[in-house]
Amino acid sequence: MVIDRTSVIDYKTQQSRLFPLLASAYAFRFVGEWLKWLYTDVTQRLQANDFSKNIEVHACTAGLKSLTTSVTADGIEECRKLCGGHGYLCSSGLPELFAVYVPACTYEGDNIVLLLQSGAQPLSFITSNNLIALSKKPLSRYPKKTHSSPWDLVFPRSDERKQHSQKL
Repeated sequence: MVIDRTSVIDYKTQQSRLFPLLASAYAFRFVGEWLKWLYTDVTQRLQANDFSKNIEVHACTAGLKSLTTSVTADGIEECRKLCGGHGYLCSSGLPELFAVYVPACTYEGDNIVLLLQSGAQPLSFITSNNLIALSKKPLSRYPKKTHSSPWDLVFPRSDERKQHSQKL
């Protein structure tokens, strides 16, 4: 007697959790190709004593390293969960993958520190080019605060309800 069973991958709930991880894997593959190009470009610039892109490259690579390693480590764990109890078996390959890959999240430093380094570069660019000063306008041009809390927008006080009904 042959029992026809539905494969786990055929379940929509499994697909909705697995396919975004698969899409991320492809995206990270393309990012890796771009980083190879970036490495070649930066190497050529350094040989020509052009250090102008170093800060941008550091910010970009630090942010991408943090993002890709965190998302990949979480993805491996999600795949293990999707396999149920079989995800713990060595034959699934996931325990070894997890053990080998997760330390990559902290090889070059904690991912939070790398994200902070990545965010510091755009902020320094904004402040050094006075972009913040350009966007500032006098306080008198801002509308006066009419609500003391967000709840006032949802549940207006009785006097505000009257004003609102009069406007209608």
